[in-house]
Amino acid sequence: MNKVFDMDIQTEKIRIAQTILATDDVELIQAVNVLLKKAASEDIIGSKPDGTPLTRGEFREGMALSEQQIQEGKLIDIEDILKENKTNP
Repeated sequence: MNKVFDMDIQTEKIRIAQTILATDDVELIQAVNVLLKKAASEDIIGSKPDGTPLTRGEFREGMALSEQQIQEGKLIDIEDILKENKTNP
């Protein structure tokens, strides 16, 4: 990144932090918190098999679905998969 941009972004982050620390506006703090959580959930953390970006939120949704399927017994044992592969070359 550009050093001038880095310095500007650091200055802006400090200014924002100072504004937040100086306020007693609960709604403002809540709005900032919601915005930060949303931004964190949209962070790209990897890629899907087709090469498209995978966000943190999509990853969490996939994990929740997987956990639900496991709890519902919707899973296949690895030994069964290996047996199936041996019988169907």
